[in-house]
Amino acid sequence: METKNASDRLKDLFSEAFVKNDPETLSKYSSSISGTALEPQCIVYPSSISEVQRLVAASPELGITLYPISRGKNLGYGEAQGTGPGQVIVDLSNMNRIIQVDAKMSTATIEPGVSQQQMYEFLRDNYPALQIDVTGAGLDASITGNILERGFGHTDYGDRWARVINMKIVTPDGALLQTGMGSLENADAQNVYRYGIGPTIDGLFTQSGMGIIVEITMELMPVPECVEMFVFSTRDENDAGRLTEVIRNLKLNGVVNSAVHIANRSRAIGEKTNRFAGAWNLSGVITGTPGMVRAKRRAVKKEFRNHIRSYKLHFLGKRSMSLVKWIHEHVKPVPVYDALRDAFNLITGIPTDHPLKTLLNDDDLTSEHIDTRHYETCFSWINAICQCNEESLNKLLHVISSEFSEHGYEFRVTFTAVNPRTLIMISNISYPRNEQEIQKAQKFLAGCQKKLTDNGFYPYRSGSGIHEKTPRHAASYLEFLKRIKATIDPNGIIAPGKYNL
Repeated sequence: METKNASDRLKDLFSEAFVKNDPETLSKYSSSISGTALEPQCIVYPSSISEVQRLVAASPELGITLYPISRGKNLGYGEAQGTGPGQVIVDLSNMNRIIQVDAKMSTATIEPGVSQQQMYEFLRDNYPALQIDVTGAGLDASITGNILERGFGHTDYGDRWARVINMKIVTPDGALLQTGMGSLENADAQNVYRYGIGPTIDGLFTQSGMGIIVEITMELMPVPECVEMFVFSTRDENDAGRLTEVIRNLKLNGVVNSAVHIANRSRAIGEKTNRFAGAWNLSGVITGTPGMVRAKRRAVKKEFRNHIRSYKLHFLGKRSMSLVKWIHEHVKPVPVYDALRDAFNLITGIPTDHPLKTLLNDDDLTSEHIDTRHYETCFSWINAICQCNEESLNKLLHVISSEFSEHGYEFRVTFTAVNPRTLIMISNISYPRNEQEIQKAQKFLAGCQKKLTDNGFYPYRSGSGIHEKTPRHAASYLEFLKRIKATIDPNGIIAPGKYNL
């Protein structure tokens, strides 16, 4: 009698609809926009916490390893790929309930399959006084997935992981764990106080395979009474370092609480022609009452005057954006309107696919329907962290730009101040989908990472297909994490090898 494989046994345990292992589906999940391929054994689609628990509990007997994804839209970091071939991809996109919104406390509890667009529309229609922080990852991207990779957005709540209050997690033995005050029975502060009592363990479940996050409670941002975006451009290539002084001072003094983004010309506008874009372009947000915003506007102007010689600086609120839109549609086209609209949408919590369109030079792209198998353009990220000061930025800029120049790739880069003291550099390359260019790109990416880490600039996140290239921590740190992983997941069931664990 023929022995059933794991996919068939999963169908017996759950249902035919729960498991997919047809060639078309396997091909879809194995592909990455970076050009790599990693075929899973099958894909499963749980719809509830209890199904995730049953799946995890059954995995040792079935001899399978699991790789959970929220929606599989982690473009440039492996998408829906696992950490190795033959894994069972746990697609949580069916777990997309918005469980609760507390308007008074400005919090929400959601499942991992909730997308940016879904959450935005739900709040717009039901709680218009609240908003989420959004990233440029597109309409279909998961909120939870990005948070667990410690991604960042564009509003005053741009440090997204810092806004997580508690989580529900299915641990590798199939048990259900709730963090923070949620671990205490009937705690009044369950959904407002993140620390609980004693050691906090939440961070162990970010950028790791310690468990499967099935629910998060997070802070929502009250829609500011007044919000203004400030946009800056300079034609002086040497101003990038000086801008760090401006950003650090504004954020340290509480004038600007949002993430602040600096982009070079190529990153800001892609391949489009735009005479308004400078060598360096910056955007940030000031919020508060009208009086507070007026005072902050004066402070922003003063800070730029103190450090930069020649530049353009504009402030745009909802009224001025409406005026620019009217001129663009009824008088004459405004070349910078699309870029301004996209940036303003992001800082007001409105998700959009347009940043992806700029990155990939594709005005027809949609994050929901992009098929990385057949997409002609490949795409990969490079990232690194440095101090928010002129010396560190200029050194990092020199290291990475020289690599791009040497290998003939167009240099696109942003520096984002996620807090007053730290900049995250993100760069990217695009290349044709053929084996020669893919291998060339992988060699270039490995060289960039080595050059960066040799100079002390380490990445802030990694992704499927590149975890083994992630720089290793000091031995004592890595061994401590490995002991935890081995203790709670002795069979290596969940995402083995993720971030070197």
